[in-house]
Amino acid sequence: MQPGAIGKIPLTVSTRNRNGHLTKTATVYTNIPGKDSVVRLTIKGEVWMPVAATPRSASFGRVTLQNATEKSLVRKITIVNNMKEPATITDVHSTNPVFHAEVKTIEPGKKFELTVTLASKPRRGGNSGRIEMSTGVKAQPKLSVTASVFVMGDVDVYPNRLLLFGNRARQQRRLITVRNNTKEVLKISDIKCTNPDIKVEVKEVRPGRQFRVEVNIPANCKLAPGGDKITFKTSCPTMPEVTIPIAEYKPRTRITRPGIKLRPLPKGKGTGTKPVRVPTTQKTQGHR
Repeated sequence: MQPGAIGKIPLTVSTRNRNGHLTKTATVYTNIPGKDSVVRLTIKGEVWMPVAATPRSASFGRVTLQNATEKSLVRKITIVNNMKEPATITDVHSTNPVFHAEVKTIEPGKKFELTVTLASKPRRGGNSGRIEMSTGVKAQPKLSVTASVFVMGDVDVYPNRLLLFGNRARQQRRLITVRNNTKEVLKISDIKCTNPDIKVEVKEVRPGRQFRVEVNIPANCKLAPGGDKITFKTSCPTMPEVTIPIAEYKPRTRITRPGIKLRPLPKGKGTGTKPVRVPTTQKTQGHR
């Protein structure tokens, strides 16, 4: 490689919220002809924090409501003090009451174990928070780890809403998945749609566990002014009836800046408008 063929190479490596081994690669293109024109650099290192938590989060993943209330879900996190100054973990608290945290000392001043459990009945869907604590170490006086859990309903329906686009010149077929998350066998009955033109049918994919609802929408189908809905009954006591709304898709209204107005799109380019900048022909004078 000829001297001076490569100049200064700016390379930024962020170590924010990183712990452990770190690898960074860079590709350098030079003006040297031949196989040596491209150089690949690999930088390796190890990042450590004064007080490190491994893993950095207490993730419970996707759980059923029944499992979430059995208080059998536990996540353990190891906290290690990498400084000579001894650490003391105090003031442990959660920003979300769904999560409960306790700290046990493994090696005084050096190693601790954080135990996170589900303390209260979480709501359906996503639940998240932070476990915050004081370390007693000047280089890192505070430490926090994230906690999360997604609680599935006893009966999950996806999608739980159908949006239909305005231009429906052809027949459409949509599929809805119904999943049983309980230990009991699920039965579905009395499925129907408020729109008589829309035909619905339910099929068992896995008997008692998973179902598929087939929705057939004819061409030029018109919905009721307030939309229509699909309903069916289940044998699950916590969700005896399921409702799936059907509505027209409404695009968001464009917000334009001063000096820009909207003009219709050319034919064959869809529907709606696109912004066009309008040149200013008269300067605006301010008040003196």
